[in-house]
Amino acid sequence: MAPESRPARSRAAIVATILAVMAVSAAVLAFGTRWAAGALRDAVPDIRLTESQVRDRVYAAIQREARASFLVTGRLDVMAETRVDDTKTFLPGLLDVSLGTTSARVRVPGRISYGVDLKRLRASDIVLHEDGTLEVSLPGMEVHSVEPALSRMEVETEVGWARLQSRSGRAAEHRAIGLINGVLHSQGTAHLADAEQPRIHTARTVGALLRPVMEAAGHDPSRIVVRVGTRTYNLDRPAA
Repeated sequence: MAPESRPARSRAAIVATILAVMAVSAAVLAFGTRWAAGALRDAVPDIRLTESQVRDRVYAAIQREARASFLVTGRLDVMAETRVDDTKTFLPGLLDVSLGTTSARVRVPGRISYGVDLKRLRASDIVLHEDGTLEVSLPGMEVHSVEPALSRMEVETEVGWARLQSRSGRAAEHRAIGLINGVLHSQGTAHLADAEQPRIHTARTVGALLRPVMEAAGHDPSRIVVRVGTRTYNLDRPAA
């Protein structure tokens, strides 16, 4: 079997190192620098390994700590609102006397974190072209977490004329509050599907992670192309 050419080995090593750097960067966010230092020793490959061996080692390092595989690339500050209406009827089907409707409306600001799941990133998604351009195709963006600011929550409650304030009002409020996280998650998912800015943030964040790798490998660190969904971003010039 003929030995690998030097450019092929170089590209394989760069691809493997990029995967390792992205995995460890996510680990820093999830576990802190102490864990990441150990992960870096395990994840950064020996360039004498074949590309398949390197890929197996990096994937093992990523999968070992599933929480660390999500790379947060941005945050959104939004306002969420939920409403619960609870109507009671006395002797339904017989008298059908309405006891009134208890309504609870909750408004709360929240923060949504988003990014990419590195477990879905494959080695084939990272390509170093012959001209030195690095091209990375990212998996789709996802909501990572939601954080409602409950200390700033606003609650408005209206109790039906024949309902008990302490019982029906609080029950409606608790139900409305319980819907907040789901509403925030839905808002974040809708925003990521339609808005351009999260894609730009994600491309720039990934580019910032990869520039040191390119520079250390002797390549132009500005020649990075990041694909986010259907959009392509050449980081050496404004987004197309």
